[in-house]
Amino acid sequence: MNVDGSNLADGDDRELLGNLSAMIEAARGRAAAAVNSELVMLYWSVGKRVREHVLGGERAAYGEAVVKRVAAELTARYGRGWSRRNVFRMMRFAELYPNLEIVPTLSAQLGWSIIIEIIALDGAPR
Repeated sequence: MNVDGSNLADGDDRELLGNLSAMIEAARGRAAAAVNSELVMLYWSVGKRVREHVLGGERAAYGEAVVKRVAAELTARYGRGWSRRNVFRMMRFAELYPNLEIVPTLSAQLGWSIIIEIIALDGAPR
């Protein structure tokens, strides 16, 4: 074992480890970006679907009650992230960006937390 606690025999081994580490870190970054992009797409789709359902209702109180029930059920099934407030954010996101063609570009460039900030700038509920 080397003084630094590693089992690396020489500089070539350290270079190999450096290359492998760079590959692993790059793959992790790409995986995280892909997951984030997919979540943003999911949130837009959820917001669009709930909006369509709520807009079919006759009163604003109906929409509030639907969102409250849906959020409670989604939270029970899937845990955090599905609060009433977050479902309203998803709906607002779908309202502000109704064209599906732009959403993949947004989701590849912006995380959900940034999208929430953009929505908030427009005066939507936080």
